[in-house]
Amino acid sequence: MTEVATMLVEFLNHPSPDVREAACFALFYAGAKSKAADVMSLLATEQDPAVRQAGLYMLARFGIAEAEDVYVDFLADGDPFSRSLALRGLRVVQGDQAEHYLAIALNDEVRRVVAQAIEGLVAKDTARAEQKLADRLQRESDEKLTLSLIDGLRRCESEAGLGAVLTRLESGPSDNVLAASVRYLASVQGDRSVDLIDSLLNEPQRARVRAACCDAYSLVEHSGVVSRLAVLFADEDPMVRASAFSALCEVDSGNIDFYLGKALNDSDFVPVVLAVNQIGERKLRDYLPVLNTIMSRQFAVDVDIRRSIVAAAVPFIRDNPNDTAALELLIAGLLDPDYVVRKDAAQVYSDEMDEDHRGAVPPARDRIRPRQIKRAINKYVVNPYAVVTTSKGTFEFEMYFDVAPLTVLNFIDLAESDFYDGLTFHRVVPDFVVQGGDPRGDGAGGPDYLIRCEYSSEPYRRGTVGIATSGKDTGGSQFFVTLSPQPHLEARYTVFGQVLEGMEVVDELVVDDVIEQIEIREGEL
Repeated sequence: MTEVATMLVEFLNHPSPDVREAACFALFYAGAKSKAADVMSLLATEQDPAVRQAGLYMLARFGIAEAEDVYVDFLADGDPFSRSLALRGLRVVQGDQAEHYLAIALNDEVRRVVAQAIEGLVAKDTARAEQKLADRLQRESDEKLTLSLIDGLRRCESEAGLGAVLTRLESGPSDNVLAASVRYLASVQGDRSVDLIDSLLNEPQRARVRAACCDAYSLVEHSGVVSRLAVLFADEDPMVRASAFSALCEVDSGNIDFYLGKALNDSDFVPVVLAVNQIGERKLRDYLPVLNTIMSRQFAVDVDIRRSIVAAAVPFIRDNPNDTAALELLIAGLLDPDYVVRKDAAQVYSDEMDEDHRGAVPPARDRIRPRQIKRAINKYVVNPYAVVTTSKGTFEFEMYFDVAPLTVLNFIDLAESDFYDGLTFHRVVPDFVVQGGDPRGDGAGGPDYLIRCEYSSEPYRRGTVGIATSGKDTGGSQFFVTLSPQPHLEARYTVFGQVLEGMEVVDELVVDDVIEQIEIREGEL
């Protein structure tokens, strides 16, 4: 990369601003952090707004503390994205001045900019920064920012927000705020929060809140929480069982074998995956024959379990490349009937043992026949549109059939079969993405198949629609909408659409808001 970076720096002096902009992004993609000084020199005289923003992006994403003057200069920029980037950069800058600017940005008129200011103050981890966050929490009415503030104070383990959180609990907050509050109180109050957690569980609560109570119990350093977590480990909802399992592994590791045995036999795949991950992380070699037995069942076992077993073999291989039991897991992975498992296993061989087994990974079977594709090409001469009706309103996006045809056809098939009706947005990250389309509602679900990635040069702008994955060629039904430009996602996640109307609705979405219906329309809106 060193030679590439040196070549790219030369383009920072190109007479075309398009080339200079591309050079800034290229230096970021190349990981050329050592060339930050060259970009700072460019910005000292650069006049083109797009080039300046690209240079700022490179510096902020790399966390270049020496670029403090650059960040401060952009704080008054008219573009919210530039202000957000500047605040991101100030996270790593030491000193009172950086903290002062971050505190001022808490009053920005754009919420996604405020979200970056919150993250910046959390990173400072000073009593003064924590008090600023607590003061903002006292008067905050926006749910997403409230969640960011409570979570930030939890990560700081700061009691500054204690009064504000307790006050919110008295007013009957949403499930999202309730879940965040429980985690926060456990982190700062320890065993003094147990009575509150118990009282919540004595009343009917949604799975998301019960799962949060599991997390909260794990933060309480007291043996008395084990029996409470054991009850939640038998909960009817797999999200709760998964959270309880993770908590028990943390607070009662002496009985890890009992919890692993129960999780490995769970009817839902997520607790099984978490158990397999524990086996790998803890290097519990006695369980390798059990994992081999699971792998031998092939299609009878969820693909995510088989993928996790392949990944769990890695720590054992690193300790001993000739570990027979671990190698058997990789061999089973190479022989797996599912393409993505074979691909994972071949990648482990390449990364850990420098062996090329790509020949053992034939292409995946096609889901969409050539005849269907041909009909679709004739049908969608003009890109189709999706009208997404949510519990907060409607937004509409153009689908890029000309860029990602297989992804678009998959989305249309799901929408027209009413697959999305009643599903939720399970993930909302301020100034990043809103994500939905999971039938489980916890981020682990999808249809009973995976789809290929269709990478392109399409940028991730504000309102771009992409496909969520857990690795290459692992997409399904989950999609996301970017709340701000995200160049680091480009050519890593399939772009298949762009919001044209209703972005203000997307901005308002929170976790558990509902997708009521998705209507597909052909041609112009």
